Amino acid sequence: MSKAVNPDFEFNKEEFSELLEKAKGGRSQNEFARDCGISPAYLNRYIKKKVEKPPIPSTINKIAKASVNNIAYKDFLFAAGYDIGKYPESYPNINKDKLDPIKDRLVYLAILNEFTQFEEEWKVSIPSPQKNYDFLIIIDNDKINKWYFAPTFNETFNTEDNIFTKYYSKILSSGADSQSKYSFVTFDSNLLERLCQNPPHLLNLLVSVILMDENYLTLKKEVYLESSSSYDDTVKNSFRLVQNN
Repeated sequence: MSKAVNPDFEFNKEEFSELLEKAKGGRSQNEFARDCGISPAYLNRYIKKKVEKPPIPSTINKIAKASVNNIAYKDFLFAAGYDIGKYPESYPNINKDKLDPIKDRLVYLAILNEFTQFEEEWKVSIPSPQKNYDFLIIIDNDKINKWYFAPTFNETFNTEDNIFTKYYSKILSSGADSQSKYSFVTFDSNLLERLCQNPPHLLNLLVSVILMDENYLTLKKEVYLESSSSYDDTVKNSFRLVQNN
């Protein structure tokens, strides 16, 4: 899988693993992963030294913010093989007026980066222009084998909008089925709240809303909407990009 950032030096996975163990403190791996906002499986792979490439700096930043025992961002960055001078701890804000030309590509990369936590084989499929999603992840799994992503950044949301007509009808025309998951991606917390208040009760598939930070283009929260899917929380949590607190 292509990475948004490549390390400048060799990744010391032994040292990185030791730092994670110290940074975890008395918490379990699941608790530490939750505090970092990453998947427990993703964290475990780095602790067990099973990954040959380091996380990108933005993910390291999230881990550092949840760390204890005086383990700092620069410690992780050095072990990961990144030039400390190139990746400051606080990322600069992105000018919203200049976001549109590069937004889709950056969102695409941010989502793909989170897929490094999944152990299943997967590949990306880009749809034809008439399809109502931006891209599709095809997953080698017997429960969920297709995950559709539909960013809504360019749409104007009004409280008078018919939620089903404007949003859920897109799912019906996407080709998604009961073994699919469909995720709306947005910067707008008001849209997230509105979709939660008006969930797609009759749709037989997993549906979620992913809220992104508009300044940093990082994933903040993922919320499942009520639907008629029979999958329980175990399956839902296995297919979640953002581990909510």
